Formats: sequence, structure tokens, C-alpha cells
Amino acid sequence: MLEALSPSGVWDVEGGVCLRCGDITFFAECPHRDTDRLVREHDAIPVQLEMADDTMILVAFSSSERRKLYRALRAISGIGRRSALLVLDCGEVIDTLRAASGRDHDYFHEVPGLGKARIGAIIAELEKRYKETLPTPLPMPVRMWVEARDALLHHDKDLSEAENMLRRTLD
Repeated sequence: MLEALSPSGVWDVEGGVCLRCGDITFFAECPHRDTDRLVREHDAIPVQLEMADDTMILVAFSSSERRKLYRALRAISGIGRRSALLVLDCGEVIDTLRAASGRDHDYFHEVPGLGKARIGAIIAELEKRYKETLPTPLPMPVRMWVEARDALLHHDKDLSEAENMLRRTLD
């Protein structure tokens, strides 16, 4: 089973990234949120190889945790590759798990094709799969947290620094 690629070069293209491995260049779909990280840091890129009709599709992720979440989403009836990638684009893994632990349906509403029933299925599946490690729900909508944290990230803060700043603000 193909679990990771160690490309010599990575560049972003419409809909994903290209991974240069020796004389071969692979196109890989990936969450938009992962693109910059994959281009910057590409030692060993976690991947998922899928079959659709007669086509092999490579999906790349910026971390093995994001690939694990993708696999959990794909295991849900009615959640295809595109929907799972769009859920990953909503935020970081921790954000999606916070939304599940707080039963924050609004977090998922921007994903096209996800109605109330599918969002409920996502939350139930993530609660089941991550029951030992679900984070404490936030005292605010997760989407607001993500927007505030992402704004701090654009001002040269790293992820943990931005999270800590937001936590101090809420205390």
C-alpha cells in the first residue's frame, strides 16, 4: 500500500500539487489548505491512492493526521473524495474534531452537498472514531475560532502561538 512519497520537488497547480519523484511527476489532489505546506515542506508526503472507474487518483496531505481524518470521512456513507477534501479545507484536524465534540453543525455548512443528515453522520462518526481524543468543545462557534486564528497566522504567528493567543483572550 502506498502511504507516502518523498518527492524531490513539489509545486502547486490548479486543483492540487505536482510531485516530482525521480523521472516521474505525479499530480495529486489535495485540500487547498495543505497546498502551501506541501510546497514548503515535502520530505515525506502522506498520500492516499484511490480508484475511480478506470482511473487511479492520488490524494496528498500535509500530515498523517489529516490523511487519517480524510479516511474517517470517506468511510461515511455519502461522503465522497470531493466532500472529504472540502471538509478538510474548513480548518485544521483539531478544528473539525472540536466541531464534532461541540456538535457544531454550522462548521460544516459551507461544504456543498452536505445537508443536515450528512453533517449529523460526520459528527457521529468522528465522535465514535476519536472518542478517546476528542478535544473540549469551544465556547464559541468553531468557524469564528478558525477565522480569528487564520488571521493571526497571516501576521507571522505559528499555529500554537495563534491558538495560545486566542485561548488567553477567552480566559
